[in-house]
Amino acid sequence: MPASTQIDIAAAADQAEANAALIKRFFRLLEEKNIDEWRALWADDGIYQVPYDDEDASYDVPFEREGTVATIFGADTIAKLFSVIPTYVRTARLFDIAIRQTLDPATVYVEFALEFLIDRTGVLYKNLGIGRMEIRDGKVRLFREYLDNDQRKKGWAGVFWNDEVAPAEASDRNADIVERFFAAFAAGDQEAIGGMIAEDMVWSFPGDSPIAGDWVGVDGLVNGIRATAMRLGDGKHGFELLRVYSNEDGAISIHRDFYTGDDGAFDLRYLIVFTIEDGVITRAEEIPSDQFVSDRYWNWRAAEVAKRYAPE
Repeated sequence: MPASTQIDIAAAADQAEANAALIKRFFRLLEEKNIDEWRALWADDGIYQVPYDDEDASYDVPFEREGTVATIFGADTIAKLFSVIPTYVRTARLFDIAIRQTLDPATVYVEFALEFLIDRTGVLYKNLGIGRMEIRDGKVRLFREYLDNDQRKKGWAGVFWNDEVAPAEASDRNADIVERFFAAFAAGDQEAIGGMIAEDMVWSFPGDSPIAGDWVGVDGLVNGIRATAMRLGDGKHGFELLRVYSNEDGAISIHRDFYTGDDGAFDLRYLIVFTIEDGVITRAEEIPSDQFVSDRYWNWRAAEVAKRYAPE
């Protein structure tokens, strides 16, 4: 059995509550276009990362580029970049904000939707995205955005880009890889899965349950975590892919797991962070929206299955 993760539940709950309060204020201040107070939420050495794959883009701030990701360092520089919001945005909405706390108290994933009415062009920029945030000592240390890049470029055309539509990019291919992976995983198609993952690919599932731990390669996925979940689900467990967000480094998916048996109720969202290199998945980190509920469900199913084999 893979080793489980032990956490201080009370301390983790307090940290999660503090993180949620900070994140809600983070997005509210952006919506209010109050960049001065928003900057104060950042650590002085904060880092912001955003997709960058167009030489014609101009952020008007210094940044470092690695592949197709631009990294902006320092709270003051980040605030200068985001000053385009009060400068160019007539109205801003940030909504449908869902906060996904990980087992690492400092790391949070945030799902959000946005609508910006761009004053210069009259374009209503809409997008859905996920941000990976690291929060330390009550300050944002890292904010990395995963967005629909085509929508981002269309929305900010005339501000950051002169071209209206950017060419197709690797992020589209990564989204397709994840969608095909889910279909192959559902079917238990070992050959198809093997063609989409690295030989030593690691699937990490947190918590304290029969499916928690690191599962390696095709065998770990098909005969390990998938087989275990199928056996415990007893034909009454299913999953549904809801969304995929991607960039050039990988993708993030959101899906729901559910149980259809009359003897219990379960319906929970999970987020998976996929690292994709050279067209294959090299790592997947699965994060339940509620770790306690996830552990309780899988341990309950294990106990129910065990009853069948208990001596009379």
